Amino acid sequence: MRPVSGLRREASRRRVLASVMDEETVLRPCVCLRCGNQWWPRQLQPPRRCAKCKSPYWSLARKEKKRLGIRPYVLQRRQADVVQEVRDRLTSLLQKGEGEPTECEDRSLAKALKVLKDMKAAGRTWAEMAETVKTEFGTQLDRDQLKALVR
Repeated sequence: MRPVSGLRREASRRRVLASVMDEETVLRPCVCLRCGNQWWPRQLQPPRRCAKCKSPYWSLARKEKKRLGIRPYVLQRRQADVVQEVRDRLTSLLQKGEGEPTECEDRSLAKALKVLKDMKAAGRTWAEMAETVKTEFGTQLDRDQLKALVR
């Protein structure tokens, strides 16, 4: 075996010999058309996947999504109906309670944290705390989530 043939088999030395060899053995940089990554391949064959995003479709450009077949006048009509419905609801609500302000229940995260910390200080169990959060705030939390909130 000649020493030159052993050199031609190695990919790293093949790059050095590319100027001497024919055009088919020259390595070219690859560009992923999905993520825009550029890299040098290790072999002469095109790579199977992108080196960064691992997409097997790195050499194919993304296709544009098809738009919905809804006509614009249908959307405008629906939007106009919704706007009118919201106006009607607001006027009816404002006319009902003009003089008396209604008291709203505080369901904020700050209130929930305060309730949970008070319950922990009182020595309540996690099940009781979860039940309180479910009834007062309408949210189902498990034990790990409650622990994370109380800390």
